[in-house]
Amino acid sequence: MQIIYETINHWNRENGINPWRYIGSDQHNKENYFGSNKKLKEDIKILGKEFFEKKIVLYFHEESSLTNIDLRNIEIEIQKNKNCVQDPTYYNRTNSSHKGYIETEEEKLERMSKCRDGHKKWLENLTEKERLEIGKYIRNLSLNKRTAYVIWLEKYGKEEADRRQESFKIN
Repeated sequence: MQIIYETINHWNRENGINPWRYIGSDQHNKENYFGSNKKLKEDIKILGKEFFEKKIVLYFHEESSLTNIDLRNIEIEIQKNKNCVQDPTYYNRTNSSHKGYIETEEEKLERMSKCRDGHKKWLENLTEKERLEIGKYIRNLSLNKRTAYVIWLEKYGKEEADRRQESFKIN
């Protein structure tokens, strides 16, 4: 039986900690499957499954001819209707980060535009000296190392990016 479900983290909920719920889909209604979100999986590992409940929001009979992509699209619509991405009580941070979902060209262009805009804003806040220093350093890294460093730099700042780079022996 194919389902759309909501996983509830009762420990977080009772202690006023966000996030505490997750909307997902399951092709086979596996009893011990609570979702694929990384943070949710970490919480399950730390707290134990006894603090988590999986409630069926919508189910489809065995005779249903829904494909996995159809099921995912229904899940996306429910997530959008509940505004999961904007609601801090949900683990869901995007409506397109799961297998089976095919991003439309329009969604891809919008995502890429937001990424470019964010990068431009970050660069605008750097001094000219910082830009030159970072540019020189990044040009000397391999592509994968460059990507990792830029991500760390944007997320944590130069000092933390340098520390991470050293701890992972990225030269």
